Amino acid sequence: MKVIILFLAITQNFLLMQPIQKAVETGNFTKLSDVCTRMISINFEKPFLKSGYIKRKSLTKYFNKKFVNYKVQKTEWSSLKNLVGLRKDDDTYAVQSLNLYLLSTESGEKIVYKFIFFMVREKGLKWKIYYLRGIRI
Repeated sequence: MKVIILFLAITQNFLLMQPIQKAVETGNFTKLSDVCTRMISINFEKPFLKSGYIKRKSLTKYFNKKFVNYKVQKTEWSSLKNLVGLRKDDDTYAVQSLNLYLLSTESGEKIVYKFIFFMVREKGLKWKIYYLRGIRI
């Protein structure tokens, strides 16, 4: 019971950790569209090089295609604070990031890549990603 409570306390600190973590570990990003706004702004550096506005379903197809060439070796979540409101009196917006330690299945190259999730709380209920930044570290 203590383990379950500890797990829930840790995962609740990161707003969309469970669906995103599952997507990167399995390489199946179909459920990612459930946690994105209808249109999402993206700006990715290599190896996922892409930028602009994209429909959420197109984003999931893009990731399903791109992640076939990578194996996730390790993930690290971070946040300025566990739930970061951009304004002190407002919990409508949040920013969190995920470091991925990737191995290219084609070349064997090791890559560290950071995704930064900019999120908005829609209708005061569910958190959704509206902007996603990808940076090679």
